[in-house]
Amino acid sequence: LLDEMEVTLSTSPWLAGDEFSLADISITPFLERFQVNGLTALIDWTARPKLGDWWRRIQERPSFDVGMALDKADS
Repeated sequence: LLDEMEVTLSTSPWLAGDEFSLADISITPFLERFQVNGLTALIDWTARPKLGDWWRRIQERPSFDVGMALDKADS
């Protein structure tokens, strides 16, 4: 999946094209779980620079912090 994302992100800034969309929103929890569980070290970010850039941009969005706060409130 991560390799497929890298290929897609090599041709567009977001997973479904030029605009942030439900495609980006729907996969965000998958990578966020990697981060929360300390598994991001298992991802070869140097082999996936577009994925790394996408993940950084996702985390910079104000809605990311809002969503993560809601997740923590439900725990």
